[in-house]
Amino acid sequence: MPNITDWIMVAITAIYVIATIVICVFNYKTAKAANLQIQESKRQFDETRRLQIMPYLQVTITPKIDGENRNPVPEAWFIISDSDKDNTVRSDYYISFENVGLGMLHHTKILWNSKSKHNDGYPAKDIVMAVNSPWRITGAFFAERAESDDPFKSKRIDCSIDVTYEDLIGNSYSQKVEMVFLIHHTKIDLLYYFISPPVLMEGGIDSCGVELR
Repeated sequence: MPNITDWIMVAITAIYVIATIVICVFNYKTAKAANLQIQESKRQFDETRRLQIMPYLQVTITPKIDGENRNPVPEAWFIISDSDKDNTVRSDYYISFENVGLGMLHHTKILWNSKSKHNDGYPAKDIVMAVNSPWRITGAFFAERAESDDPFKSKRIDCSIDVTYEDLIGNSYSQKVEMVFLIHHTKIDLLYYFISPPVLMEGGIDSCGVELR
């Protein structure tokens, strides 16, 4: 039969095993907390670095005056609403983007959104914009004309342009240009527009956009 010494050894062994388990659990929790702290520090560092070089686009849209020779051929076509050839009205506008952010941007693409069935997008040119650098395109806008010159027959239509781009370290952003048009019998008026702040895109940029020729 086991004597008192044997029971003491069993007790000491059990205490040792329990202490070892407690130490292992404590070390695991400590290592996990340290790892989480390192990950959070890295996330904060990456976020600070991202904000220090984040681009930011501003937009200005102005009507193209008849007779102007600058960019006589539109670089992009935007279908506001579908219509047949004989029932279409067209107006041209200059769309000017300026990078007012803190860093350069590139891989710029635009995607047109309207009620038209012809909204298929294509990759745009890789536009590179330094800080305070402008980028202007001439856009031709088409819509189904109003029934008559009667202003009460004019139609209001909301559209938008999604602009996507990347900064120098590969972060992807999106900004939306909201546009409200008033379609008349002989012209298209842009009532107002605004551009949203940059939104960080976790999934990156796809290949959609209106091709700029």
